[in-house]
Amino acid sequence: MLSKRRRFITSFFIVSATVGIIASVFFLIAALYGKKIAQSDYYKEIESPEAHVLFISSYDITYFSVLRQIRGIHSVFDENNISFDVEFMDTKRFTESEVVDNFYKSLKYKLNTIKYKYDAILLADDAALDFGEKYQDELFAGIPIVFFCVNSISHANRAVARPLITGYAEEIFLEDTLNVALRLNPGAKSVTAIYDETPTGYGDWIQFRNFANRYKTEYKNFDFYGINTTSLSHFEFASSLSNLDDSTILMFLSAVDDKQGNVYSSASQVEFIVKHSKIPVYRYNTNGLGQGILGGKTVDFETEARNAALLVLDILEGTNMNFISLKRNTEGLFYFDNDVIQRFNLDESKLPKDAVIINKKISAIKAYAKILAPCIFLVLSLGALLIIAETSRISSSCHARKLVESRNEMEYMARHDYLTKLPNRFMTQPKIEAMFGRKKEFYGILLDIDNFKSINDFYTHSFGDEVLRQISARFLKLAEDRVFFISRFGGDEFFVLYSGENFDEDSHDLVRLQGIFSDPVEYKNTKVYVQASMGVASSLNCSSPDELIVNADIAMYESKRAGKNRCTFFRETMKTDRSTTDEIEAVLKDCIENDGFKVLYQPQIDVDNGVIYGYEALVRIKDNSLPPSQFIPIAEEKGCIIDIGRKVTEKVVQQIAEWRSHGMALHKVSINYSYGQISDTGYVNFLRALLKQYDISPALICIEITESLFIENKDKAIKLFDEFTKLGVSLSLDDFGTGYSSLSYLTYIPVETVKLDKSLIDHYLNSANDLFIKNIVRLVHSLNMRLVVEGVEFKWQFNKLKTFHCDYIQGYLFSKPISGNDVEAFARKRAAAI
Repeated sequence: MLSKRRRFITSFFIVSATVGIIASVFFLIAALYGKKIAQSDYYKEIESPEAHVLFISSYDITYFSVLRQIRGIHSVFDENNISFDVEFMDTKRFTESEVVDNFYKSLKYKLNTIKYKYDAILLADDAALDFGEKYQDELFAGIPIVFFCVNSISHANRAVARPLITGYAEEIFLEDTLNVALRLNPGAKSVTAIYDETPTGYGDWIQFRNFANRYKTEYKNFDFYGINTTSLSHFEFASSLSNLDDSTILMFLSAVDDKQGNVYSSASQVEFIVKHSKIPVYRYNTNGLGQGILGGKTVDFETEARNAALLVLDILEGTNMNFISLKRNTEGLFYFDNDVIQRFNLDESKLPKDAVIINKKISAIKAYAKILAPCIFLVLSLGALLIIAETSRISSSCHARKLVESRNEMEYMARHDYLTKLPNRFMTQPKIEAMFGRKKEFYGILLDIDNFKSINDFYTHSFGDEVLRQISARFLKLAEDRVFFISRFGGDEFFVLYSGENFDEDSHDLVRLQGIFSDPVEYKNTKVYVQASMGVASSLNCSSPDELIVNADIAMYESKRAGKNRCTFFRETMKTDRSTTDEIEAVLKDCIENDGFKVLYQPQIDVDNGVIYGYEALVRIKDNSLPPSQFIPIAEEKGCIIDIGRKVTEKVVQQIAEWRSHGMALHKVSINYSYGQISDTGYVNFLRALLKQYDISPALICIEITESLFIENKDKAIKLFDEFTKLGVSLSLDDFGTGYSSLSYLTYIPVETVKLDKSLIDHYLNSANDLFIKNIVRLVHSLNMRLVVEGVEFKWQFNKLKTFHCDYIQGYLFSKPISGNDVEAFARKRAAAI
């Protein structure tokens, strides 16, 4: 009886203590973090929306104003049963010339793919408004557009003049902020503003300059200056800041980039300015508060977004946009940082009474005394009872339980992938062996996500990890059907074992497997469609698990070579294809070791006068008809291209020297540079040494590059271009028009000539489509570049290109690729014919 009573009392204490602790912790969390919990309401899903709106932000989700804008939009749309999607241009981290074309193509694809149409478009900040104006007719035809948080008043007025566009221009509170600064620093004699030449930064500068012109009478003893970070190096900017003293009021508008083209995040801008400034830094927005910025009066971004959403609501309810003029948001709040106030010993009493002052220390005990005291007492009291009641039981069972849990966890980790929770390669091998033992046909499927490196580079590795997690979750759902066993082999590769029957191109289960990738992956309001290449091998063609994996890998490789995003079933002939690749690789290595390459030269003719402009150097294999289109990709894949590139370069320089010794007039020679050579970090020095050895001017060398060189190697490529430019050789962009972003690259690659691909001439140089070619010529000339047209074979093509004012022609009309010796005869014949 006593034992039962004791157990009852112990159980009572345990239950009471547990309930008490849970209740105490719950109320404490609710008090401290209630506001954060409530924020989840901003992300409600609308099940049956009455309208769909697309919100395009100039920046990304991490930028300080974006979440405030999203909250303001939600506060209107959620109450009115309107859903909205968000797309981020991310122009704070990347310049618009790099971003806009890719963003346009991505958005265009999504607009053509989604099942519903948008009823209105919301644009936040200047870059998004630029995009909306540029593509209004193509992407948003007939759809009302409302913009907000636009700094440039002239830009906003110009936009409102267009049909179906209206919105809010952003007010920057320079006068209010300056008045407070003067109260804090009455001895100031000048105001200096930090700005850049991005759309937003330059719009702020225009408003600052207009403000200075308006108020020079009132502030007649003041001078107004600007520091343009786009025109300064990092060192020059730091020097300008450090020279400012107490006689200056420093206004920080924007500092996104510098003279070298470096782009800086908001946090790094603030850190740099605060580090090098000896005086307080004022700002008209809250970015930088808590990081060293004193503060100022700022736009209320949530209110501004709410007003824009209300304007969209009015338009959707029938308000005629013709009667809506440009609006200005005039509501703002003062924010200041107490740490900065203390650092510069400023008089807090001179700040506006309604100012919000952050970093003012308030004792947690004082702030939450009514909650903390009873909670602490309750937790300690009940904890003590719990310890007394549970001590004997815990001491006897805790150690054993931890050992069991630890062993189970270690066994699980050894057999599963930590990121995706799928079985790993270690667990897959015995599974395949067991299936071979059943003497029944099954299938191995190797699956590789296409362009996964680009996903990591463009959206960050955190996004890439989320892609793997979400795809794996779909795999786990599919694996509930026992005919599938799915594991992660490593990186972006997955291996699937299928034990069902009749698995072929028309199989329903194959469609189910491919359906894993039919829906986009969504992470932090960003949607990305993911594709995969698959290779399938049957166990009937294999004698071991390793052979099954190898065959599936060969088939998957064929899917990649065929254009990706497809499934290929293994055939024995594929091994022959692999063997052919190995044979070509052996030929290339032999040529590298035994001088097996030769160089041919195809002339490039000046359209205006018919004289020779230059030559393109083309590599061939001696005594072998293997075409470059077949051996160059293998050379790039196998890493031979670096040695081949150096061999060709050396032969070209030697040939130029030989032509000179024969008294020939020298012309520029173009050398093709493959994307596989980007890892040859010593190539520029190699070329420099050759030119010096043979006393050849760098001006006689042109390096031909293609878009593939910098699609995945942008930073390395830009550094390489700079080295070529410093050496004195020129650059030419080859195969122009065949890639997806040629126009954006032209704006920042230091090329002198652009080569128009033969495929474009064949397709567009006719009476129906020749305007396309003419527009390309105009575009290239507008960028102060020259155009070389490849693949010209007929006189009529030459005549038409001449009327379009093309610069140079290359093709069989004038000459096929010829040897270095034949070039001398060609040059003499050409000179005689002119």
